[in-house]
Amino acid sequence: MEYKEKWTVVCRGTEEKKIDWVKSLDKVMEMANHGTRVRIRKAAVNNRPSKNIVTSKPHSAPIEDLRSGKLAQFVNWSNED
Repeated sequence: MEYKEKWTVVCRGTEEKKIDWVKSLDKVMEMANHGTRVRIRKAAVNNRPSKNIVTSKPHSAPIEDLRSGKLAQFVNWSNED
């Protein structure tokens, strides 16, 4: 069986350099527990997605931080699913 990677947007940066969370903290933590990596992509310009993408190593600090909710101390998690 062929495996296809699936990525889910959990937040977006704004022009004011703030983070706009698309998912609640509980949902992000739940998703991170089933995932292995984090992918970060530079914001789109003129509605064209950036090709500037970084993908973390499996089970490294970025996904572990999401799993533990560690990032909650730095951002506003007021958005709900």
